[in-house]
Amino acid sequence: MATEWYMSYGGVEVVNHSRLTTYLETVGSPLDDFSGCGCPSFTNAVLEVLPYTTPDSAASPAPWYDADVPESVEFAGLMVLQVDGLDDYPVQRTVTGGISGGGAIGPARALPRTITVTALVLGSTCCGVDYGLHWLGQVLQGCGSGECDGDCLTLYNCCPGANLDAATFNGRHRRTLRRVALVEGPRVTARAGNGCGTGECQTGADILTIEWVMTAAVPWLWTDPMLVLEVTPPMDLDGSCVEWCVHPPGECPGGCRFAECPDPTAACADPRCKPSTPPLPGAPLSTCSACHSPPSGPATRWASAAGPPGARTSRSSRSGQGRATCGTSRSRSTSTATRP
Repeated sequence: MATEWYMSYGGVEVVNHSRLTTYLETVGSPLDDFSGCGCPSFTNAVLEVLPYTTPDSAASPAPWYDADVPESVEFAGLMVLQVDGLDDYPVQRTVTGGISGGGAIGPARALPRTITVTALVLGSTCCGVDYGLHWLGQVLQGCGSGECDGDCLTLYNCCPGANLDAATFNGRHRRTLRRVALVEGPRVTARAGNGCGTGECQTGADILTIEWVMTAAVPWLWTDPMLVLEVTPPMDLDGSCVEWCVHPPGECPGGCRFAECPDPTAACADPRCKPSTPPLPGAPLSTCSACHSPPSGPATRWASAAGPPGARTSRSSRSGQGRATCGTSRSRSTSTATRP
């Protein structure tokens, strides 16, 4: 199960019960008993920072401290009471009932993770508590505006019993949720005490119970990145990086003698660089719509039988009608043989 004694959102520490324990003694609060969950083995050494003293410490200042706002020193921090949604496994399947009984199970889908946090706002004065509530609202905005759709939420999955060094502790137990954004709050759900109710902020402060809701678009709890391969790049004789090239000198222009030759056709693959469309050929001109040889008929057979010109014949005949060699006009011809 994920713990609630430490949270960091967008690289800014939001909850740290180890820091809060120290500030309740140095800053003060109307809270009589600190009953928040803590981890004895989680100290400032795990985060690799100096020991906590006061919010305005020059060696280890609080993340909310502002030298221009005196009330920032009067804010002690947040004590988380409950976190819901971190222990759920965010996978769901849909089941469709069959007509003849049974059902069809759909594919598994990873749903976004909804995280609800309940906490107390503690401080030595009501002005310090009000400043802390305003600071929390600004931090939880993260980068959820513009092109950014969420930030990283860092916490720990458990509290180990043995004392571990910082690298081992963080490598084993630190977890990160990605693309997390605030969707509701923080809003005040309860108020305890009368330090601010009587208008005497200098003598005490109210204890505010607040709640806010965040959604992780990527629901998985990621460990720290693991180094797989680390290679030192080779250096040239003068200490500069080596510029690797791929072809011998003199084959193509370029600053590097072995640089890759520019491809003149590379622009053709760009969809924005389209060549002009060639003109379409026009329809061919029609010069002869019905050209063919004249058909054979009675006139042709009679001319063959009559023989050469001047030959004797007993009758004349009218040639049959035929088509011209080119065109559709018709002609009539008569062949007559004469007696000598």
